[in-house]
Amino acid sequence: MGSQPHRRSSIGAGLAGSGIALLLLLWLLVRAAGTDGDASIASIPHRALLGLQAVGSQLASLNAALILPLLACEALVQCSKALKWTAILRSAHPVRYLNALRGIVVGAAATHLVPLRLDEVLRAGVVSRREKIPAATVFGTVVLDRIIELGLLGLIVASLSLLTGELPPLFGKAVTLLGVGFVLALACCLGLLAWRKRVIALLPENRLGQKLSSALEGLAEGLGSIPRGRDFTLLLLGAIGEWGATILFYGLILSGAGLDSTAALSLLLAVGNTLSYALPNLPAALGVFELIQGGMIEAVAGLDPARAAALALSAHAVLMIPVTITGLIVGFFEWRHGTSTRPSPSPEC
Repeated sequence: MGSQPHRRSSIGAGLAGSGIALLLLLWLLVRAAGTDGDASIASIPHRALLGLQAVGSQLASLNAALILPLLACEALVQCSKALKWTAILRSAHPVRYLNALRGIVVGAAATHLVPLRLDEVLRAGVVSRREKIPAATVFGTVVLDRIIELGLLGLIVASLSLLTGELPPLFGKAVTLLGVGFVLALACCLGLLAWRKRVIALLPENRLGQKLSSALEGLAEGLGSIPRGRDFTLLLLGAIGEWGATILFYGLILSGAGLDSTAALSLLLAVGNTLSYALPNLPAALGVFELIQGGMIEAVAGLDPARAAALALSAHAVLMIPVTITGLIVGFFEWRHGTSTRPSPSPEC
């Protein structure tokens, strides 16, 4: 019975997050419709429909020859993320790349469906069950993966700010927020690694205390799995592949929209992509993604707000729909695998 309130609160949080995401999507579609002189509340559904048509027109304007390269870029991003995470996981336990890829794809789909980065728990669960590794250890590697990703993002943003002199205002605020979160997360992780034995010594000597102790030890093991040697090389290759494919993805999107001089903007959008998804977010980072990406397209490419919003929404659709469908399919088979391997209850006498 004790799990019922927790389950209800989780469902409530998920529904609230999804509701906010839908409201933001409605607002973005209205923005993509532009100004037609009627800004009344009654006109919102009509303007949202016009915005949806604008996004559809933007997607339809993409050259069909770009679809396969765009899908290939997204596939390379997910494969590179799995390579990077495998390098971290193998520093704690030997794992198979395919299982890490399963976790990454399921997590990518969950990112677009659940709020507040709860997808990280799902991807950790896939690898934990497949590889028979304690869930706390796998989750520790997920946290370490995020810390490394944010550290790399910080280096790239610092380099961009030195080269360009300044960043778009909203972009700068998001970077500041993420930087504060990064410092706090890093301090907490280092504190856990340094003082976990003292914390464990304070836990009660009962079943709950033993579970907490085991979880803290597993989490610390995952956090301490810093890749070295060959694994460090794999991590670098994964990071290069992920960033290279993301930059190429945005280059193709901008090229398909008929924009010139897209190299610098593609890099900025790749940074904005990582930034928007790194923040604790609503499902699919709706709103945050478009505000950052649309704002940069508007500022750098000189597009009007309506077209910038439509382009950001269309890029988001191309980015999220294929991987979400793939992740749901993989997740279904993971669920089937979990139910088929679960021991059946023994018959009562």
